[in-house]
Amino acid sequence: MRIGTVAKRSGLSTRTIDYYTQMGLLPFERSASNYRLYPESVLETLKEIQLLKDRRMTLDEIKVLMERKPVSNPALQEVNEEIAHLEKKILSLKEELSEAAPEDRHMIKEEIQLKMIPLLQLMTTILS
Repeated sequence: MRIGTVAKRSGLSTRTIDYYTQMGLLPFERSASNYRLYPESVLETLKEIQLLKDRRMTLDEIKVLMERKPVSNPALQEVNEEIAHLEKKILSLKEELSEAAPEDRHMIKEEIQLKMIPLLQLMTTILS
């Protein structure tokens, strides 16, 4: 695919795609007429980049992460699948929260804050 097609299908600007390409985040080949041609898989890569940016990772951190060789481990794969599921659920809840009445929103946020400490403690336990 040429950059314009990637832009249209991903919803990103050609300038953003060009920048990601210059950083080495997106693979491409050159056509006979010297156009950059991106594989279909670049659309998934762009989704992954956006997801990592949503996690507040910098593009430099994303590049390091993407350059690491994947570890083939069933437990790690299961954790990654759970994290992906939770991310989708959080986005859904965030949307619901934005549509809630202000008084409900405040109560929901307080409830979330109360549950964050035990959750973070649990995550820290896993990493130690």
